[in-house]
Amino acid sequence: MANSVQSAASSANHRNFRFNAAIALVALLFVGVIGYFIKNNLQIISVNGAVAEAFYILLVVLALAAAIVLFGILQSTAALRGKHFAYYIELGGPAALFFAVILLGISQVGDKPKDFVLTVRFVPDSNDTIAHAFKEENVRKAKVQLAFNGYFFPGEVDSAGYVKTNTLEWKHRSDKVDIRLESDVFQIKDRSEFYLIPAISEPQIDLKVIPIPVARIVPDKPIEAAPIVPPKSRNLVINPKVSRITSGGTSDGHSPFCQTRFVQDCVTPQNGGKLVLGSGSLTNLRQSGRGGWTVEVNTPEQICVRLWASTGACETEVSIQGQVSAVEEN
Repeated sequence: MANSVQSAASSANHRNFRFNAAIALVALLFVGVIGYFIKNNLQIISVNGAVAEAFYILLVVLALAAAIVLFGILQSTAALRGKHFAYYIELGGPAALFFAVILLGISQVGDKPKDFVLTVRFVPDSNDTIAHAFKEENVRKAKVQLAFNGYFFPGEVDSAGYVKTNTLEWKHRSDKVDIRLESDVFQIKDRSEFYLIPAISEPQIDLKVIPIPVARIVPDKPIEAAPIVPPKSRNLVINPKVSRITSGGTSDGHSPFCQTRFVQDCVTPQNGGKLVLGSGSLTNLRQSGRGGWTVEVNTPEQICVRLWASTGACETEVSIQGQVSAVEEN
């Protein structure tokens, strides 16, 4: 009889062990799933202000799992005693461990994050004050734009170089903020695309500013007046010698005078200038019968004209005469 009772008790304990182990395993899996979800969605949870709530849910499940493992599987014992609001509290068994884990977790949770004011301070790259470095009236004219996570704040810089935002929600802590400065006199040195808000109670971002380079205006080079070139003068230069050539005029028919005959004369500059090319000619031309003239030399220093006369009847005299001329340019 005793053996039967002992066997039944052992069987019941074994069933309880498996049941508690299964519950503990499910609880631990639940803790893992919830923890994984919180880790991957921390930004969404924090934006909606549910970080503390998610932590408390995870803490309760973890406390239950710890109590089941220690008391249901390991058959441990525990006791918790203390005073709260003038009442004496004593807990034993699984409840003691459950509340111990809850109290330990709550003690690790700090104060709820508080809203804050972000301060941006502009300081000169030198050791001077911003009002002295850039003049106070120029500092007060500067404007600032802050933008982060859908928040936009336009502000003005005070005489000390400070800009303070309105009160911001605590969820904006550790955000990245885009800071844009509008000034005609100074600019942010080595400006970054974003600046991280310091994770402190009163965050402040210090930015160095430098003067805006002034574009140097190079005066236009005065246009130099072109040298005045006196107008060139042209004059007709005539060789005083009359050039004349005849052909024919004899009766023997064999005289050299019956052949085509030539004569050449030239003209040169008379006033220190140069002869115009192609201006050679005959002035005071007189011609009877077949004859003509051609320019044989055509240079700025000398122009020569060749006259010719030719007859088909030797007894008839033909002639051509004139003065070689050209245009001289000074």
